[in-house]
Amino acid sequence: NRLGRREEAAATLAKFQEVSTREASRVDRTRRSYFLLLQADQQVEKGDGAGAIKSLQEAVTLNPDDPRGQAMLGQILDEKGDLEGALAAYRRAADLDPGDPFVLVETGRLFGRTGRFNEAIVYLRKAAAVAPAMPEPHLLLAAAYQQMGRAAEAAAEEATWRRLSVDQKP
Repeated sequence: NRLGRREEAAATLAKFQEVSTREASRVDRTRRSYFLLLQADQQVEKGDGAGAIKSLQEAVTLNPDDPRGQAMLGQILDEKGDLEGALAAYRRAADLDPGDPFVLVETGRLFGRTGRFNEAIVYLRKAAAVAPAMPEPHLLLAAAYQQMGRAAEAAAEEATWRRLSVDQKP
């Protein structure tokens, strides 16, 4: 009878461990991703861009729905000159958190730097709508419109940028 209890206890323990392992795996992925973001930040401070990219890529693989990781990856890829990689990461971050004006501005800026002004305008308009007092989207919109030969729209956005910039001075 003792042997039967041991087998029953072992089976119960095995089921518990299986459920616990799955839950722990999910928690561990989130926690590991967070620590990788911190590690990447330290690597950037130490000038180890390649190491930071590796850490960030691992972090977004573990937790692809974290907009912070995507935005950090976009930033470092941009700094390293990988505009397409940066753009993909920023677009993912903007999709995950469409209310973050800084991510929207960076996405728009990168589209502009790659000559895709129509896409730049979409993200910059979203940034201006989310943060109406933020001057930067308007300056970038002015530049995009200027590049597209839309002088009147460029002038209107520049005027908005100037007004908002003055409003923010102490």
